[in-house]
Amino acid sequence: MLPDHLSARSTTPYTLGLSSGMSHHQRGELLEPFLQALGSRQALEIPQETVLGAITHFLSTLPLADLPRITTATLDSEHLWTSDEYAGGQLMQAISLAVSGKVANLEKRHQSGWCASRKTSSSSHRWLDTIQTVLESSEARSIIVLQFRVGLLSGISRNDNITWGEARVHLEEQVVLGVSELGLSAADQRKLAIVCEVVHHVDPSRLRILDLQVRLWSFL
Repeated sequence: MLPDHLSARSTTPYTLGLSSGMSHHQRGELLEPFLQALGSRQALEIPQETVLGAITHFLSTLPLADLPRITTATLDSEHLWTSDEYAGGQLMQAISLAVSGKVANLEKRHQSGWCASRKTSSSSHRWLDTIQTVLESSEARSIIVLQFRVGLLSGISRNDNITWGEARVHLEEQVVLGVSELGLSAADQRKLAIVCEVVHHVDPSRLRILDLQVRLWSFL
């Protein structure tokens, strides 16, 4: 049985109404049934808004040791990535919001003391590196990994108060390579959603290198 937090329909999209100050035990009580739901071969019975909010919440609040679990479970949940219910870029948006949530939590934690900005940036990098390590070893289909990376890139772009440096450059390169291997189709809503995000967050010069710019804009 799923707890009420995950079975009741959420009234606010992309949120669970959960406090980032929850104890590790309290968060674990919600995480375990959610991971089981994601791993089920059956269609999710959880409302879409709650699923998206849970992904954002857990990615942005779990300690680094538990981060690979939610990342892997999200990547491996075929229902999420193949269902028409999530074909419009909602998952990328949830992942993007997780970046903002993580940065906000870190800024609050390091708001006082010496080198607050540096500590926030350093912790943000460790968080991103942890997720990237999972993505690089994932056996999920390449288009799923690409969507996860595009969501991360979108979130990074919206949090330019963090000095992302080479981490962003590397992520952009992976996204551009992923799009170059993507068979674009104007009839594929999921691929169009990827394109719409990429053209907003990748430097046009990078797209030109692989002759992607014209291909991408032709579908918009």
